[in-house]
Formats: sequence, structure tokens, C-alpha cells
Amino acid sequence: MTIKKFQELYYISTQEISDVDKAQKYVECYTGKTPDQVEAMSLRRFNILCAKVTKVFTELTHTLDTSTPKKGVIIKGRIYRINYDIKKQPFNAGKYVEIATFAADPIMNLHKIMATLATPVSFYGKDKKRTHEEISEDFESMNFVHAYQACVFFYAVMNNSIKALRPYLVKELTTKGVSQQAADRLMKDSLNILDGFSMPRWYRTLKVSV
Repeated sequence: MTIKKFQELYYISTQEISDVDKAQKYVECYTGKTPDQVEAMSLRRFNILCAKVTKVFTELTHTLDTSTPKKGVIIKGRIYRINYDIKKQPFNAGKYVEIATFAADPIMNLHKIMATLATPVSFYGKDKKRTHEEISEDFESMNFVHAYQACVFFYAVMNNSIKALRPYLVKELTTKGVSQQAADRLMKDSLNILDGFSMPRWYRTLKVSV
């Protein structure tokens, strides 16, 4: 499942509509059919598709629990290196602000977060210049599981580093025009980004061992 497809399904799940209407929209999203085409289906066919959507989510939950983060991915024929260490280039205060801003809605902004974490490279390791918007569009096609694991790993690294780096990050943020109060709030909010999320098995082990 791609990031974009998951975002569409997630958006449906947040709508204040009846379960029947949600089921129809899930089927529309899953099959790519129009509302009229879904309404014209037999009840048996509709129920089979609903069961398939439920199975997809069940299997996705299992995969999220058992898979692990990747150091790099290939999307649309392009190679991307994923940067996890906030203490090393190309990560900087500007990227930190981007991620903290996108993290206000981590699921719907997941492709943008990944665009900030990733660096496009060639087969020989040399970085290729592409805009954040261009990279974000590519990452809409990324496997959602790989993106989720990458974000969880990044935030695990960030949470373990942020206390030591807090003075540096606050200084960098204020240098870029962010107020002291806003910078401090950004630090606090960053440590709570993963609250409420279901953590994969490797992360639960990491939390115990850190």
C-alpha cells in the first residue's frame, strides 16, 4: 500500500459519517470505482470487497509490527538515502523545523516528512538536486510500511538525542528568526510526536534497552 492510498483510507476513517457510508467509501477507494458503480454492486460483491479491505488493514498491522526500517529506497526508478541522524549533515535546523511543522499531522504529511528525511542519490552516491515538492510527489508512491518504519526510527533517534542537542537546536532556531518561546515549545512537542501510535516490535525493544 502506498502512502497516498493509506492517506486516502485514513482520511475516510476520520470522517463523521455512518459506518455504512464509510464502508462504501473504503470500497470506492480500494477499487477505484465511482460511487455509482459501487452502489450498483450486488450486496454479496460489496460484502466481499469490504472483507478484503478489512483483511488489508489486518495484514498491514502485522507487517508494521514485524518489519524494520530501511536505509534507502527506490521510488519511480530513483534512489533515495534516508537520513536518520539529526547530528549529521544534511540534517540541519531548517529540516528540523520542517519536520516539526509537518508532524502536526503526521499521517497526511507523511510524504512531506519523508521528503525532508531523504536525499536523492545516483548509483554512484552523488546527490542529485531536486526540490522538496518534487521529492514529496515521489514519496506519495512509497510503500507506507517503509515510510512508517523510517519515521518511527527517526523519532526514536531524535528523542534519544534531543536532550543533549536541545541548546544547539534552540540556538539554531532562534538564529533563523524563531522566538525563544516557540523554539522551546517545538522541543517539547517533538518529544510527544509518537504518543498514541502503535509502535513496531523493534521499537518496543529499543525503548527497554535505551
